[in-house]
Amino acid sequence: MTSRGTILFFSLCVLPVCLGARAGGQSPAPARAAPQATEGKPVERLQFSSDAAIVTYFVRAGAVDEIRKSIGDWRDRAVASQDPQIAQQLRGWKLYEAAEHGPRDSVVLMSVIYPVIQGADYALPVDLNFNGSSSPAPGSETLIGLSRNELTLVEDFAKNVPQPSPPGGASPPRAPSSDSPFVFSSDAAVLTLFVKRDRIPGFEQVVRRVHEGLAASRRPIRLEQAAGWKLFKSKEQGPNGTVLYLSVISPVVKGAEYSVPQVLQEAYPQEAPQLLSLYRDALAGLSRTELRLLEDFGAPPVAGASERQVHAH
Repeated sequence: MTSRGTILFFSLCVLPVCLGARAGGQSPAPARAAPQATEGKPVERLQFSSDAAIVTYFVRAGAVDEIRKSIGDWRDRAVASQDPQIAQQLRGWKLYEAAEHGPRDSVVLMSVIYPVIQGADYALPVDLNFNGSSSPAPGSETLIGLSRNELTLVEDFAKNVPQPSPPGGASPPRAPSSDSPFVFSSDAAVLTLFVKRDRIPGFEQVVRRVHEGLAASRRPIRLEQAAGWKLFKSKEQGPNGTVLYLSVISPVVKGAEYSVPQVLQEAYPQEAPQLLSLYRDALAGLSRTELRLLEDFGAPPVAGASERQVHAH
């Protein structure tokens, strides 16, 4: 489904971070750089037929405050709508800002949608030029580009996993391991995994074992992690014929280790070496993106929230 004026590039792959992942002996090859953004208009309507979707907006830095206010105003109108389909789609829709910048030093906003409501329009009020001019002056465009990624759910790690028990008191803050690329301090995170096509069965076997290991874990932190952790497969092909899998974590358990090798070694001390071999052989590379929540469209509106977010930076 290609809409007029859409700019298609590798959505999440525009923020590659080469990870020589030391945790548990994981050493995937570096992620390859993605194509650069090109200019053009965003789609007028955005509909999906997949389980989930991520739309990535590359916004000119000087236009970010205006964009945030426009989206906040749109959210207020959508929340006030009496249309039941709009209420349904808002419940599974969040907007984030990536920690890293994109091409041309653009600010990267990610619209994360799960579950997708078939037939619903997920376009946000983001246009090439805010003043409506058909020929914007150089540097005045609002949107440098956008990309779209339709996703199929592979594993919901929360399924059949016991709910973590509420803490009896204030939990001490966890100390993040600063040298681990699988520990996050953000609201959400995405790990993009570049999987060799002929290694997909072994990779998905490992993923199922991770799920089973989380479900059987007696560590409360693992149950917390599972509650907000899902793995999706992208319809878009990765570089060099790889298949893209996106590990979407929302909310992040801050200070927790999301290393697959570590989960496997905890859950299966005897079986771990074999599973780790399958996992390492399947990966051609990976990238990570940390995300700050800007809008939870399904949350009750907060008075003045849009204005506060405009001045957040």
